[in-house]
Amino acid sequence: MTLPEGTLATTPDNRHRLAFELPDGGSASYSYRIFGEHALLLGMLVQPRSRGQRIGEQLLNHAVLHFQNEGLQFAGTGLIHKPVIAHTLTRCGLQPEPGGALIELLPSSSRSKSHVPSILVLRPAANSDNVVIGSASGRFYKEVTVPEAKYLYPLHTPGPAVEIHTAYTPIT
Repeated sequence: MTLPEGTLATTPDNRHRLAFELPDGGSASYSYRIFGEHALLLGMLVQPRSRGQRIGEQLLNHAVLHFQNEGLQFAGTGLIHKPVIAHTLTRCGLQPEPGGALIELLPSSSRSKSHVPSILVLRPAANSDNVVIGSASGRFYKEVTVPEAKYLYPLHTPGPAVEIHTAYTPIT
């Protein structure tokens, strides 16, 4: 799927948000801030009905092209707290800055109605002040302990390990 034309909005605190109405009836968006000649990606949101289609990768590619078209250089991201976004950024070639929490994304269950991913913390964040587990719209993840993970996922092949509670930068 190719992203349709988006709608750009700017908040009073100078955050820019580009939103897309998707062909499946869902929506997706990304937000960013401009600092001089640099753009910093703040986050991405994909509605549950549109997840699983690698739309996050398309949003990131769109953001980088949008920044270039505006004469801006993509500087990376703000602090990323959502494991699935961290996984998308890693898949797209960005690297985490040191100090984040190293986590494993656990498999999602087709029986679960929750869209909140389960994670196993492999290494806690160096700075607990950077840890954010949710917002007004809900939790970003559910932390599972090692005993729970062994019980819930007995035949589990390790999932992707990514860092959260840290910023991501393009590999130069």
